Amino acid sequence: MAGAGKGPEALGAGGGGGSLRGYREKLERFMRFEEDPAAGIRGEFEKQIKRGWYIGSEEFRERLDSLLMGRTRNDNYRGDQRRDHGPAEAERLWGEGLKLLGVEESDLLNAKSTRMEKQALAWLTKKNTSVTGKWIAERTQMGHSSTASLAIHRFARDSSRIAVSIRKKLLGGLIEKH
Repeated sequence: MAGAGKGPEALGAGGGGGSLRGYREKLERFMRFEEDPAAGIRGEFEKQIKRGWYIGSEEFRERLDSLLMGRTRNDNYRGDQRRDHGPAEAERLWGEGLKLLGVEESDLLNAKSTRMEKQALAWLTKKNTSVTGKWIAERTQMGHSSTASLAIHRFARDSSRIAVSIRKKLLGGLIEKH
């Protein structure tokens, strides 16, 4: 079954007659957006780098960073954000978000998953990090990952004045600081 394995096997290399060379070639085509040429226009390459997705050494990463500097309105490719998009970045966002919203962590953790601020911080974490829904559910004490997912989607789609205001406050405050 294609795509069932990990690494080279997931792309048809190894075991099934493929090769590591074939795997590398397929990855390179993917990174050059040969299968989806419009992806480059949509800024997919920059998004991949911003998320920390690249193949190569740290020296190669630094070259990519230097090439991308100045191509976006804000410098999201540096410092703490470049270093980690996992749990450490999620914790940083959580702490900054609590300060921006003026909410005590203990109050928020004890609140129901329907509380707007709790949904907002879960949304912010999901939008800006690579942590899983399970991690978010555990960290925010929302229970099951499906509850966290529902809360995140509910907040993302909420067009009420307060939800829009909270989104602006979180994104504006975090962009200004970093």
